[in-house]
Amino acid sequence: MTDSFTITDALTGLMLALGSIMDIKEKKLSLLFLSICGAVAVPAALISGDTEELLPKLAGLTLGFGILLLGKISGCLGTADGVLIMLLGLVYGGSSAGELLMYSLLFAAAASFILIVFRKADIKTTLPFLPFLFAGFIVFTLRKGG
Repeated sequence: MTDSFTITDALTGLMLALGSIMDIKEKKLSLLFLSICGAVAVPAALISGDTEELLPKLAGLTLGFGILLLGKISGCLGTADGVLIMLLGLVYGGSSAGELLMYSLLFAAAASFILIVFRKADIKTTLPFLPFLFAGFIVFTLRKGG
């Protein structure tokens, strides 16, 4: 992965921004949207980098699959969130996807804490996760030099 802003970063940011809006408004992501994300992510993952980067990309895919499985078992994350994390893992690799996920979870935790403190939410309130994933992506992109 390079240390500059790439076309892959721009497309990823655009997809996460559009998905965030959809997730906030409709509380779900359409299969069409996920299909388009996959149609962009898979070629981007294959085109960007060389074959030495295949193992980290597979690790990223595995990270996303683990999150998808955890979300299914616990019910705390939607299927679409897990699929998007898988695609991000495929594009950026395991360690970068983990970093991006960490930022996203920190944003989600901070927002949840604030909402609970001000009694705008309780422990059972569900929040759309994609806006936090988008915020995490922004921090990730800025930290890598974009």
